[in-house]
Amino acid sequence: MSLRDSKVRILVLGVGGAGCNALDRVAMDGLPSAGANEQSEVNTPHLVAINTDLQALSSSLCSEKFQLGLKTTFGLGAGGDPAVGRKAAMEDRDRLSELMRGADMVFVAAGLGGGTGSGAGPFVAQLAREAGALTLGFVTLPFEFEGERRCEQAAAAMAEFKRAADAVICVPNDKLFEMSGERATVLDVFRMADDLLAEGVRALWRMLTKPGLINRDFNDLRRALESRHDEIVFAFGTGEGDDKAAAAAAAVTGSPLLGSNAILAEAETILVSLRGGLEMTMTEVKRAVSQISQQCGQKPHVLVAASVDENFGGKLSVLLIASRGRSAAPETALAGPLPSDREVAVSMLETMAAADSAMVMMAAKPGQQPEKAAHKRPGDATRARQQRLALEVNVKGRFDKVEPTIYEGEDLDLPTFLRRGIKIG
Repeated sequence: MSLRDSKVRILVLGVGGAGCNALDRVAMDGLPSAGANEQSEVNTPHLVAINTDLQALSSSLCSEKFQLGLKTTFGLGAGGDPAVGRKAAMEDRDRLSELMRGADMVFVAAGLGGGTGSGAGPFVAQLAREAGALTLGFVTLPFEFEGERRCEQAAAAMAEFKRAADAVICVPNDKLFEMSGERATVLDVFRMADDLLAEGVRALWRMLTKPGLINRDFNDLRRALESRHDEIVFAFGTGEGDDKAAAAAAAVTGSPLLGSNAILAEAETILVSLRGGLEMTMTEVKRAVSQISQQCGQKPHVLVAASVDENFGGKLSVLLIASRGRSAAPETALAGPLPSDREVAVSMLETMAAADSAMVMMAAKPGQQPEKAAHKRPGDATRARQQRLALEVNVKGRFDKVEPTIYEGEDLDLPTFLRRGIKIG
């Protein structure tokens, strides 16, 4: 795509309660103007709040609101059930696809662990990627004290997000608490998550639109993030004073958001975006980037952007996005577009037919051929055979690995109708 001939269209979507709250912060703080670059190649990002809960959606600050699954949730939330959230999104699949049409880059913000964010979020990301947009997920994980079920739902949703999006930035709430200190209120921690998303969007927006010492365009960003990453982390740092470059870089590499720095050590690509006042020098840019690069265990592909902000005098801020490659297996698992309703129905019918044949074989007596068992019925051999439901072949369920109860050569754990070869008509 030639950026000289067309403008880049960016969508920022908040899915679920946490996602919409984060989007409100972006809407409230706004985005920097393109400044001297009046012929910007990037349109102003389009903010859309997406939720099943009509009451929560009505309080969003975003000008455009998208209600999911009216027939599924009747305007209420998903009740903490990801299956309900996904069903609600599938109900509005066509409308969502229309929303994505023509988008070049899509941010999908969601809090994982609940219903709408966990269920609808990955589905929305998949649709964005199918539409050809560079899709970047921004998700938060629940506090550990929120319980095992919520954490398990978040982990499952995170795996789906990784398969659906080109890249996913994950911020655990426990890390935010560590950053904010023990005296931080609940509101402080959640506000920090909102601020991180807002700053991430602003930094990328600034990189694509503001003129600077070193410029990067949308194609640079696409090549850095598209379809090749297992995990992405990002961190911010700000420095002041005579050695502000070193201070900002140290704040970034020491950020709790990087965890144990394992991702940084294995990073294949790092994007370093700097913002400083009119006095920012190339030496400061080089010093900050070099200090961060030294923390990488291998030689990553380094992308640098540096912009000047006349209102940021005496300070230097650094945004780091680091990614490591994903293995081929997860990518292959979800290769291709999401199945249509017709494809799902055909697949279910094929599964039922296969299970039907399996039940006939299971019902055969020891030593008896399955074909004979299938046709052994009282009366006329040509009598029409009634079809059976596709019951689960593993009849022992959770007791499958338990030692069987054998009496006179028969497994008493099997239902009587299976032991005696009786068919349920």
